[in-house]
Amino acid sequence: MFGAIDIGGTKIAVGLVENGRLLDFTEIPTDVKAGPRSAVERSVAALDALRKGAPLAGIGIGSKVMLLSKAFNPMLVAMR
Repeated sequence: MFGAIDIGGTKIAVGLVENGRLLDFTEIPTDVKAGPRSAVERSVAALDALRKGAPLAGIGIGSKVMLLSKAFNPMLVAMR
């Protein structure tokens, strides 16, 4: 099972995928004023709630923002 996160300007979509099938998903609003750390923390919390402790083989992240920038370093830490 894989996690999927799509960070957009108005919403963050989070889902679980297995064998090409979407198992479950949720969407949360993007709170731009709260900053990137909040987006990361909320994305991780949403993914954790969906997977209910099940192990993940990996996580795919889509975003228009470069996640390896200094602003998104928390993403790298949170996903370990």
